[in-house]
Amino acid sequence: MARTSYDTVNPQAVGTALERSPGTPGRTEAIQRLAKTVAGAMLGKVNIGGTVTLTGTSTTLRDQRIGGQSLLFFMAHDTAGAAAIPSLYVATRLKGQATLGHASSTATVDYAVIG
Repeated sequence: MARTSYDTVNPQAVGTALERSPGTPGRTEAIQRLAKTVAGAMLGKVNIGGTVTLTGTSTTLRDQRIGGQSLLFFMAHDTAGAAAIPSLYVATRLKGQATLGHASSTATVDYAVIG
């Protein structure tokens, strides 16, 4: 199943465009894109997740959105994933990756990163 990638806004680019004087090329487009992205986020269209395949008893999940304080949520989408979820835990979180501990498994689960 392919994930839909929603529009994102680079905060630095928007800030630069908003600092320009009114009528400067790029300002209106930046504001419109920001408004569209915020409206999408209010409808739940945010790029916060992905899919990971668990292997063995430890899996390294690499995602640039993960930080030391991030919360990770998991959801199974088949019976193998459902069997793996009860034993799944986050052993470590670092910038850009997390180590997942779990019972011996080869299952694919979806995840979401918050924070």
